[in-house]
Amino acid sequence: MRHWRLSEPGRFPYPIYPEEDGVLPVARGAGNAFIFWRVVGPAATWRLIVTDEEFTQWSEFDGGLLDLLHQVTSVHSDSPKFVSMDSLDIAARAAVPASLWDQYPLQYGPPRDVLDELTEDFAPTGANKHDWTGLQLPSDYRRFIDRFGPGRVADIEIVSPFAPGRWSMAALNDRPVPTDSKLVLGDHIGGLILWGSTPDGWFCAWAVSSNDPDLWGVVIVSPDFIQFEYPGTESFSSLLLEYTSTAVMYSFLGREPFDRSRTWQTASELP
Repeated sequence: MRHWRLSEPGRFPYPIYPEEDGVLPVARGAGNAFIFWRVVGPAATWRLIVTDEEFTQWSEFDGGLLDLLHQVTSVHSDSPKFVSMDSLDIAARAAVPASLWDQYPLQYGPPRDVLDELTEDFAPTGANKHDWTGLQLPSDYRRFIDRFGPGRVADIEIVSPFAPGRWSMAALNDRPVPTDSKLVLGDHIGGLILWGSTPDGWFCAWAVSSNDPDLWGVVIVSPDFIQFEYPGTESFSSLLLEYTSTAVMYSFLGREPFDRSRTWQTASELP
């Protein structure tokens, strides 16, 4: 006898794409239930998942599609009857999370604020306190800009909302993104805000994943905006701390850094 393993109500945890540890649409049932294969391991071992129409509750079936159909048709006639659906990809698209970052939940809690450790050897610059009204950005970054202003840590140039020209956050984020990229610049949920760049064109950014900026993880973005690395656990300060650590060999998607020394130069000191 095949059995169902019921979930706790909550957010559907699987991306709806035919990739490893995602789900692949199979059919649709009565009551707008959806049936998927869970794509894990060899195809012969894939299990079925059935969700409700709002993707808030689901159950996993420990047998194959024929086992499911046999069980459904073997019980009394008012049980749900499942039918194939040629255009199920429409339902799948509707079920894709509103935010790209929903596919990358925080694994180990909120990103860490380690600004004091990062900057313990940085020389004060006498930067002024700024009026952050209307600017929703992570607190460790705001404190950094208030203390030091824009400039360079190692080979990462850090911009500011209050600086002009090359050091302007608005200018850094005012750039076209290729249409084949999954990334969208903007301060809306699902968007991406750039805060730094490297000499060879890589970008450091935040994933705008919620209304709380201190929950935003850092994203590393390739120059063409096609590849990105989103560990989901790094804050502005912890990314820079790890990047400049002598104990950790950190690189962006295999990129060799130009300079990983934990040094600070203000924008006024740089050409």
